[in-house]
Amino acid sequence: MDDEAADKVAQFRAITGANPSTVQTAVASANWNLEEAVGLYFAASEDDPNHDHDADFDEDEQAQQPTSSSHAAAAAPAQGAAPP
Repeated sequence: MDDEAADKVAQFRAITGANPSTVQTAVASANWNLEEAVGLYFAASEDDPNHDHDADFDEDEQAQQPTSSSHAAAAAPAQGAAPP
């Protein structure tokens, strides 16, 4: 893979968080047009309500993904805390 292709793969992965296999397939399918590849990736996710987004991530990345309960805990004030 040349430097330009590697850069596009890295950019796509940074934008989508997808695993290397998904990235390679998506970017190559869009004839290495990064904007088109990203658009198609997200459009496919919206069109498929059964799309498993976790399958797009490596196992290590899945462990780093926030969960909905961690978002709720971060947003909720601590019990007994005085209002600001």
